[in-house]
Amino acid sequence: RESNEVASQIRHMVAFLKQEGAEKCEEIRLRAEKEAAEEKGRRKAEGEKELNVEFERRKKRLQTQRQIDESQEKKAARLRVLAARDEMVQALKQDVRTRLEATAHDEKRYVPLLRELIVQAALKLRERSLAVVARERDVKLVERVLRDAEREVATRAAAAGGEGASEEWTCTLSVSNRRLPVTSAGGVMVE
Repeated sequence: RESNEVASQIRHMVAFLKQEGAEKCEEIRLRAEKEAAEEKGRRKAEGEKELNVEFERRKKRLQTQRQIDESQEKKAARLRVLAARDEMVQALKQDVRTRLEATAHDEKRYVPLLRELIVQAALKLRERSLAVVARERDVKLVERVLRDAEREVATRAAAAGGEGASEEWTCTLSVSNRRLPVTSAGGVMVE
């Protein structure tokens, strides 16, 4: 009987130790799972943070590159517009030069043009005395229209002044000793 009792106590002790061992095992397993989950969560959060930082850096780089590209496209478009505008201005200047040269060879059209150019310049400048600069070959034509241009300036100035004009404005015109270059298409310069 005693041996049955001892065997029973041993069985109880073994069962108790097994139970405690199983509980300790479970406790260790749960703690290990918890620590593993925490470590996994920490690493996941760090990874997500690193990914977000990298994403934002790349996003910013792409935005900057997009802005640079747009700026370069706008600049290229402006340059194309300016080049086209310059081409048009050059074509217009050449057309005007060609027409002026053709007009300068036709005295019936050129003399009234010279007169009108002188009148418009005098009205814009509003000086009492102005000198007209012309090509050497146009000096005689300019001399021929000066008095008529002075009268036209006075007439237009009086008409523009209207009622209440304080004084009558007149302009004396003369031919300058300076000349336009021989390469000039024609016309006059008033100073």
